[in-house]
Amino acid sequence: DYHRIMDGEAATVMAVRNGRIALAYWKLNRLGTDGTTPGGTSGQADGLTLTGPTVALATVDRGSLHRGKTVYIPPRAAGLGPGGRWLYLTGYVFNQRYKASADIQGIQKFESYPGVYRVDMDSDDPPKVFAGVMKRGGTDTGPARLKTPVSVDCDSAGRVYVADYLNDRLQVFSPRAKLLKSIPVAKPIDLAIHHRTGEIYVFSWYFRNANLSRLQESLSKKRQRMEVAPKMVRLGPFADPKVRSTMALPLPGPHWGEFGHQGEFFDVALDSWTDPARIWITSRDRWRGWDPAGMLPRVYVERGGKLELVRSFIGDVVKRVGRVVPPRHGRCRTYVNPADGKLYVGESHTLNAKSFDDLVQIDPKTGRHRFVQLPFHSEDLAFDVTGRFYLRTENMVTRYRMVGPKLREVPFDYGAEADRVGYSPHSSGRFAKVVGGVELPSVKPGYWIMGGLAVSPTGLVAVACHNPGTDPSRRGEVVPGGAKGYKPRIYPGRPVDWEVHILDKHGRMLHADAIPGSRQLFGIGIDRDGDLYCMTPARRMLPDGKPYLNDASCAVFKVKSQAAKFVAASAKMPVPVGKARPDGPPHIQRGLYAGKAWMLGIEWLYGGVGNAAKYVGRAGGGCWCQYAQMTLDLFARTFVPEPDIYSVAVLDKAGNLITRIGRYGNPDDGLPLRKLTAWPNARSIGGDEVALFNPQHVATDTDHRLFISDIANGRIVSVKLGYHVTEKVPLAGVPKGGGGS
Repeated sequence: DYHRIMDGEAATVMAVRNGRIALAYWKLNRLGTDGTTPGGTSGQADGLTLTGPTVALATVDRGSLHRGKTVYIPPRAAGLGPGGRWLYLTGYVFNQRYKASADIQGIQKFESYPGVYRVDMDSDDPPKVFAGVMKRGGTDTGPARLKTPVSVDCDSAGRVYVADYLNDRLQVFSPRAKLLKSIPVAKPIDLAIHHRTGEIYVFSWYFRNANLSRLQESLSKKRQRMEVAPKMVRLGPFADPKVRSTMALPLPGPHWGEFGHQGEFFDVALDSWTDPARIWITSRDRWRGWDPAGMLPRVYVERGGKLELVRSFIGDVVKRVGRVVPPRHGRCRTYVNPADGKLYVGESHTLNAKSFDDLVQIDPKTGRHRFVQLPFHSEDLAFDVTGRFYLRTENMVTRYRMVGPKLREVPFDYGAEADRVGYSPHSSGRFAKVVGGVELPSVKPGYWIMGGLAVSPTGLVAVACHNPGTDPSRRGEVVPGGAKGYKPRIYPGRPVDWEVHILDKHGRMLHADAIPGSRQLFGIGIDRDGDLYCMTPARRMLPDGKPYLNDASCAVFKVKSQAAKFVAASAKMPVPVGKARPDGPPHIQRGLYAGKAWMLGIEWLYGGVGNAAKYVGRAGGGCWCQYAQMTLDLFARTFVPEPDIYSVAVLDKAGNLITRIGRYGNPDDGLPLRKLTAWPNARSIGGDEVALFNPQHVATDTDHRLFISDIANGRIVSVKLGYHVTEKVPLAGVPKGGGGS
């Protein structure tokens, strides 16, 4: 399975030498190690442009999903010559895809181009074939040919070493592409040259590709199996490349490749600037069967004929962060308890349920954290002003209060008992018995996102529900009563399958179907007046009749309960709009409305925010596993991420933009107010000093702090809030200092 819209790639290779950096995916990017664009070795005074020639290889896709279309295959390995001018690229391995579902792609037909390109770093000329041939699926075993080359490096004399994987050898070429030597090594997938001694470090493990699969199939017919245990071989330098040592790599094996990634599953790097040389090892994430701690780097040295661990980052992460497992899909969801100002972080770790069964409680004043165990896997979380916790599954809302270190249920007066409550697709999930939970007319959607849960300052609960199978024949008014088994009224052009319900603090239905036709939402807020603020995963239509330029963007709107309705233009609705088509241009556009739609009766609409990539019509249809979510403070101010422009927008109750927080930056950008939290060598970026890369989820402690989950920078940013002007006014009859009897 492969959600292409989420797991897209950036640079696939990087090489550093002689003060120069080569970074490449589709095109080559040229940098200096000081971050500038370097001048060429040819004496080019004005330097080089950042973007160089195209280095991805164009080919025709043969998979069932994109058959016949042109796709571009990036390199997977790079090496710079000693002068920093010549860049060598190989590892042009790739796969085709088939459509497994509406938004999931499967992997098939691994192939490769058996050649090496050479690129002049001082020129924009296209790459030229240096060794082998760039012929699709080539399997040549000739002396100067290659068969699935996957790694390349250069020694101090400029010789080029290529890992010829399926030919079980290293091929060594002169700078003029003359074959100098073939060195036998079983299944070399990565190699590195020691910069001082010239020793050759070679790493081997299984690497998934079509040629290897065919070889394994032929062996299987003979009841044989290829065994390639992960190992490291240290060879002498070019003049005498004999085996000096062989040792096992601390990797699970054998291994055939894994979940949708083009390229090797493990990564190794040689640090030959230390004595003894150090070997860095890490892996990529996968869903099953691999210790997540393996995704953190581990450092080894060769000692006594084996690799000895000298540094592991697992302990550092546990000490500072509290857990090793990263949140799946980047869903690091943030919540603030208004009663004490503490931040709670819910991270999804289940396969695809997007739920959490514990919270990281963080005191923003001290930075201390602890874990809070939830009674069951919850899809969302909300707090009321007294500090009570509200949890939800697809069909139930429950309420708890903190008693010591644990949560104790506070049953709703109109709640119901239920066994095995929890939001997890697996029997291994956490479930619990509930005494007084509110039942909802809702089931899990296919993408496991329930749309929102919020509690107003007066205790009203707003909750989004997925209610498929709506009866199209029901065209009458809403029938008052409980939510269980609820069917909404149907009108011409109404989108169905989703409703928003409002409960009172006792758990009774107050407003059923509060926003008719709204469909899927990405966050709800409810203010003290009972008005709703929501983010819809739809593009706002502009005054000129065109949609906002980013087809994965969302929009925020405000509406009074039961005072508005959504009408879709598509004839695919249960009852087509027909002659009831509203006047004026539509407000939004998205696949979940099968096109354009009107939002009749809303108070305001603010577009170009968030991200929701499903229905984009490209990249396999997109996915919602990763999305941005808004929040509301106690004064009905909306805080909503704007990933497009690396900021968070703050809107007042009337939908006016008050300010934007943040600008583009990395973790070492920006000088925080608390100097102890600054990164080493942090630099000022001016303004509010808030550096953001991909803001997704936000939470706020009204008038005090804003917390921003910036998944690309791997952190939660704490922002101090204040007013442009603040004045303290004494209250009549109140002693100075606020004293009393």
